[in-house]
Amino acid sequence: MKGGNGTVIPLHVNQKGNLKITTQQSRAKVSPFAASFATLVLLLLCFGMLITLIYFNVGDIGLEVLHLLRTNDSVYMAEQEEIKNTGNNLAAKEDELNLYEKDLKRKENDLLRREDQLIKAEKDLQEKLELASVALDELSSEGDSLQELVEIYRSMEPKTAANIMARHEDE
Repeated sequence: MKGGNGTVIPLHVNQKGNLKITTQQSRAKVSPFAASFATLVLLLLCFGMLITLIYFNVGDIGLEVLHLLRTNDSVYMAEQEEIKNTGNNLAAKEDELNLYEKDLKRKENDLLRREDQLIKAEKDLQEKLELASVALDELSSEGDSLQELVEIYRSMEPKTAANIMARHEDE
């Protein structure tokens, strides 16, 4: 804008009566619905363009995208299978561990039972040895008595010894 004597007046300077521009008039009001709708249309347009590129295989982009999607899906499925197998292996190892624990407890109980049997057999053997020792002592004393009796019978005449033995048999 030019003034009366050829001077330029800047537009940003608000002079009374010269410029009636306000900031409210320069901004346009857009409703949130319209902004959301415009954003949705833009996204659908971009998605449609991507689908078109894939469908018509422009510059082999479609094949690359499909290959990437298949590769990602294959990797995901392989990872899922590996996780499943690991879980199954873990469960199998847990079952095997439980069986080993049960077997170990059974063997421990069997060992304790056999140890008790061995202690009992040792006590029985000790008692039998004591009884055998007592019986041996008794038999050796009887053997000594019999030996003395035999010596006495030998020293006698055979007829007298036969008479004594016959009396013992009658009794």
